[in-house]
Amino acid sequence: MSHCCRRAMIILLMLTGASRATVPPLLAARPFAVGERLEYRIRLGPVTVGSATLEIRALQASGDRAAYEVRYTARSNRVLAPLYPVRDRITSWADTLDFRSHRLQKRIREGPYHEVRDLRLDHEASEATALDGTVLAIPSRCHDVFSALLRMRASQLAPGSHLEMPVILGGAVASLAVAVAPSEHRVAVPAGAFRCIAVMPNLEGRGPFRHDGPVIVDLGCDGIRPPVRISVRVPIVGRLRAELVEIATVSVGHR
Repeated sequence: MSHCCRRAMIILLMLTGASRATVPPLLAARPFAVGERLEYRIRLGPVTVGSATLEIRALQASGDRAAYEVRYTARSNRVLAPLYPVRDRITSWADTLDFRSHRLQKRIREGPYHEVRDLRLDHEASEATALDGTVLAIPSRCHDVFSALLRMRASQLAPGSHLEMPVILGGAVASLAVAVAPSEHRVAVPAGAFRCIAVMPNLEGRGPFRHDGPVIVDLGCDGIRPPVRISVRVPIVGRLRAELVEIATVSVGHR
């Protein structure tokens, strides 16, 4: 069976065979800490077309709670930029206890698409307020994409399960469905070979990259449990893969 066929079968199982579940319980200890920096190369087939970083920069106070400051950046290189320029910077403040989002800043340029957003989330008032005063109603313990990613990294993910959590996508709140593959597999990237479980969040075409197909995240099962490889189909360009190149981290544990 070809690699493409195996991947299609995994996706089908993830979509149709997964059992419904609530958000899974957390691990006993956080697998990441402040100071973590993950570096990626972005590939289109065999060609490197850009780079990205995902880092936990600091702890910040948010009212009477503490939050991880998580920063994602992505840039296209001179190969991709003439066709589809990418200049993204997204910062998320994720609660250290349950990973609800406290604030989300976005400055995105992806081809013809541009977005600038700054939302502050008040979970007691059940609303998120933009800088222009626009108010968005939110459910309890609402996430953004990157606080949801931390939540998955810190969770006990059961193979074949199906998770749902409220997430801000674009300018609206959606129930983010995440399917977990029925089995583990190994993924080799420049940073090494990792035992992974594939998770597929339904981002409804929104998220760090505008896309028109499924997003597949190969999440490491051991150590800091990093996103090892992310595959997404982007309009005009085709299927891109972000592959982990380097890990810089401090000692594992809750900070």
